[in-house]
Amino acid sequence: MRICLTLFALLLAMETRFSVNATPLGQGAIAQWLAEDKNLPTEDFSRVANPKPANPKQRAKWNSAAEEFTAANKSLAEFCKKRGLLEEAQYHTEITKSNPGKSKPRMNTAKARDYLDYWELLRDKFNGVATKWMDYATVAKAGGDNEQYRAGVCQALKTFIDCPAAREARGEAALEGLGWLPQARVDALRLATREGLAPPEDVAAFDTHHAKAGAGFVVLTRHFAICSTARFDQTAKLAAGFDELYLTVAKLLGDAAALGDNRIGVFLYGTQAEFAQANSQREGATWSGGFYRARSGLAHFPLYAQSGALLAANHELTHGVVDYALRGRPATSYDGARGKQSEAAFFGVAEGIAMHLEGFVPGAPEQKLSAIAGRENTLKTLAKECRDLEALFSQTAQTWSEDEADTVRNYAAAAAFTEYCLNAEPAKYGACFMRLLENHYRCALEVSDFERAFGAKRTDFEADFFKWYDGRFK
Repeated sequence: MRICLTLFALLLAMETRFSVNATPLGQGAIAQWLAEDKNLPTEDFSRVANPKPANPKQRAKWNSAAEEFTAANKSLAEFCKKRGLLEEAQYHTEITKSNPGKSKPRMNTAKARDYLDYWELLRDKFNGVATKWMDYATVAKAGGDNEQYRAGVCQALKTFIDCPAAREARGEAALEGLGWLPQARVDALRLATREGLAPPEDVAAFDTHHAKAGAGFVVLTRHFAICSTARFDQTAKLAAGFDELYLTVAKLLGDAAALGDNRIGVFLYGTQAEFAQANSQREGATWSGGFYRARSGLAHFPLYAQSGALLAANHELTHGVVDYALRGRPATSYDGARGKQSEAAFFGVAEGIAMHLEGFVPGAPEQKLSAIAGRENTLKTLAKECRDLEALFSQTAQTWSEDEADTVRNYAAAAAFTEYCLNAEPAKYGACFMRLLENHYRCALEVSDFERAFGAKRTDFEADFFKWYDGRFK
């Protein structure tokens, strides 16, 4: 599990990015009784055991929540069938069965507007189910049953992560785009929220009060909500190109992009130590220089030095925009219809598109983006590994960096694959790559589905790819 230092040095620009599902930082006012279970991180409600009613009153509320859950999924399944969301329809049909059937891959025929309507309906229906679980929690609390009270609150959050009553029970409040944080911190950040990037009248005083670990301020742009503990001038300089990057990614996705008006949340850390603490809380790889958490929909990276910050920002924000465009805002901690990416193959296509956008420069006209710029020596060194497309195509989010030594070749192979499709042969394979990216996020795929998801014969593609690779990286 220890990465080779020599190989690591070859990957200087590739070492910083890795995306996993996770929860936002922050602890609620109920942390004390949550901490009674020493094996349970106080912020991770998903690990609390499901409710087990101990008396008739609890049982009645449990039954009511279960009935609401079944009704919600039935309604969602009917909606999805009508709109061509065939994957989601099958999920909502099977989820309520005691012995759900094995998923059969079916290509969705839905348009961007259908996805937006579905995500809105899903959040509404699941909020209704979560409300029923809070009724269960209320009955348990009234009867002095703290264990089932906790189980009910956490079940509400598992069902709908934005359930207001459950979040308030944890002492949390919401910040637009940034999710749920302890009420006291939200109050402080609201006072330090700025619309746009114009500097405060007294920047030095502003930084002294807000630009420090444990404090911070919020900057709102058109498409992002940025919580920063770095200096204001550093933050504004980096964030100046975020909206332009957003539009570039949306343009690349084309008609597949289902982007609403919700801002995407970003946490910028003013020191490496502060970022390292956030990274350790998600049990991230020590080499990580930034991460995007799909379960919370938040990007995290440090800004203790301007050098290298733009690469990390471009990479992680690309993950965020693509995720929001193709899967919508996080709604539930269950994998479900939104969590197929964690099980699907072709994780390299998600990392590849983020690497492709790393070199994005705001305001630069006609710029040519490249996933391999500055990485040619790595690709020469790892030629044999990068030509192993079977290994690349079989990588899931879970297996991507289980062995850190393999992570080096995974990023390198993803870079080569993306470069070939989008730059070397865009007319032949560019649309195939974008189709694979869309299907990776929206369909339950396996390695055997490559040709169907990619839109080209694998044998033909591999022959073309190997010819290009061997000629490009002799």
